[in-house]
Amino acid sequence: MRRLLLLLLAGGAAAISVPPMRLYGSAAAVRGDFGGRAAGEALCAQNQPEGCFRVGVLLSAPPDDHARNLFADNGAPVFGPGYQYIVPSWSNLFDDSELYGSMEVSGVASLWYAWTGSGATGYVIDRHCNNWTSASGAVLGQVGLNDRADSHWINDGKGHCNNANQLICLCYPFPPTSQPTQYPSAD
Repeated sequence: MRRLLLLLLAGGAAAISVPPMRLYGSAAAVRGDFGGRAAGEALCAQNQPEGCFRVGVLLSAPPDDHARNLFADNGAPVFGPGYQYIVPSWSNLFDDSELYGSMEVSGVASLWYAWTGSGATGYVIDRHCNNWTSASGAVLGQVGLNDRADSHWINDGKGHCNNANQLICLCYPFPPTSQPTQYPSAD
């Protein structure tokens, strides 16, 4: 069943349906040499939920590919794969807000850790398995702890790149854009 959120326009005269952003976990756990954003998105596409216009991977990489910039916040809530509520809006994932439930409780991730390459605010930090190309136990990548509802969900600490961890994936139910969609007037 496809659930939609209703956003009421000023004055309550009209409404538009906006499907929510959903997060879900990659089906496969991968070592730190999985190949970065494009390869991560290909992994995410393997088990994307129904109704996704496009998938993404919540991941940061040098020099300035920040997880927080993957989506322009439109104020709509973020849900898990089965529409479990996580936060009121995309930006709340990165502003020290408590998640409503951990990635594990929300059905997003089933493994202990997920690769993120991100600090608590969603910006890239210096632990990214050599730009997601190394599976060496001597090289580190930033991980999030999937059973936490605080900033540790994205910024728990360093993981050795020879370990296999999940990726947190995004289901875009509409084309991602930095500008609001312009709808024709009802005239």
